[in-house]
Amino acid sequence: MKRHSPPDIKELTSSLDYDPLTGKFAWKKQRASNCVIGKEAGYITSYGYRQICFNGKPYRAHRLAWFITYGTWPDLIDHIDMDRANNAISNLREATTSENSRNQSLKRRNSSGVPCVYWHSTRNRWIVKVTSEGREYYGGAFTNFDDAKLVSEKLRKELHGEFYRETSRKGVKS
Repeated sequence: MKRHSPPDIKELTSSLDYDPLTGKFAWKKQRASNCVIGKEAGYITSYGYRQICFNGKPYRAHRLAWFITYGTWPDLIDHIDMDRANNAISNLREATTSENSRNQSLKRRNSSGVPCVYWHSTRNRWIVKVTSEGREYYGGAFTNFDDAKLVSEKLRKELHGEFYRETSRKGVKS
């Protein structure tokens, strides 16, 4: 989606009501036929984000929530709980591209079920490799999967800080 420059904050807040506890947006003004006063603004995209059209431009609701709350237009916003439709301000944080990539579910091709752990068939070992800020960190090679898992968790906690995820696949603890 093309990123637009921020809308006028006064015009935005006079047209939309944002509840920071629930993350919901509602129309304050009838701006168009589909903008009914009191009705929840926007729609959920095929990617799971709430999108609101304002002055003919589409905006992601999480960016508008951040802008209304803090007065700054964010480069990148991370949904802490990974629910793209949850725009409560407590669920949003600014992030770099690298930080945001840490807060994702496992890729489908990950067969170990643990981030940064893979099976090396030639060496017959579980390998731990963690990438952070464009640099790869080698955690070791292990015959025991649980040892590899523990080293991966420790290394990811150390390198990823507040962006460390315990959950590998949605609902599956690593």
